[in-house]
Amino acid sequence: MAGSFKSSRGPQLCTLCPANTYGPDSGASSLDQCRSCPESSFTGNPGATDLSTCSCDSRYYLTSLTAEMPCMRCPEGARCFNGSCAFTTEHGSCAEGDVV
Repeated sequence: MAGSFKSSRGPQLCTLCPANTYGPDSGASSLDQCRSCPESSFTGNPGATDLSTCSCDSRYYLTSLTAEMPCMRCPEGARCFNGSCAFTTEHGSCAEGDVV
């Protein structure tokens, strides 16, 4: 089952990949097959099955949905919200969220 691994044969239950990792492959046999979320991101819960379940930390945004492209810190003067950034203008902000 994706999102988990089973290190021995038999009737034992599978072990979920820990929080902040994901397991895209069915039939994984070790914890090493659970992949870490990119830098500055998290899953929150164990058993994630796909890279898309990794969310950027607060004040970071997603540049690309690949393990090689980590979440980047929002630039000075930008606001972060749900993994994206928007720059503020003299008339207010483009998005709600935490001011960097």
